[in-house]
Amino acid sequence: LTGKFVNGVFVECSINNNQIYEIDFDGDIYEGTIRGNKRHGFGKCSYINGNYYEGNFIGDKMHGKGELRFSNGDVYKGDFIDGFYNGKGICRHSNGNIYEGDFLNNVGHGIGIFKYANGDVYEGDFMYNKRQGKGILKYANGNVYEGDFYNGDLQGKGILKYANDDVYEGDFYNGKSHGKGILKY
Repeated sequence: LTGKFVNGVFVECSINNNQIYEIDFDGDIYEGTIRGNKRHGFGKCSYINGNYYEGNFIGDKMHGKGELRFSNGDVYKGDFIDGFYNGKGICRHSNGNIYEGDFLNNVGHGIGIFKYANGDVYEGDFMYNKRQGKGILKYANGNVYEGDFYNGDLQGKGILKYANDDVYEGDFYNGKSHGKGILKY
């Protein structure tokens, strides 16, 4: 490998494509294959901000299967497209929350399962990282809600089965029973 760096970027270089190199990219340390002076193929990158990625690159961007470990302890493992989580994946947060399912541009979007650190579990539709559409929320206390969600809240039609066997079926608004409904106890 011979060449000239300016601010950590190759300006002039002579390398054999698809060879494995360890290179300083503006403070980020990359070990992997290169094509056209960019990270391309399988590689490992330790970023200057403390994050670490191992997986596939295309044109200097995370692309394909990979695992991204954040300096705060969060970990995403799954599909990347153009540097973003896109497709199927799992994100384990340092606070104990876990989301597994569909991603779009780094957020949960589509069908997924969110396991909260407190023991609650939601399975259903997500839109831009919020519960939205149809889903089931199982609370750690034994209560179970099945129905509509909007902007993260129970909203629309649903059934809430309480741990004590009481059941409310009807309308919900802003996370609470609201409107027409039937309570069986």
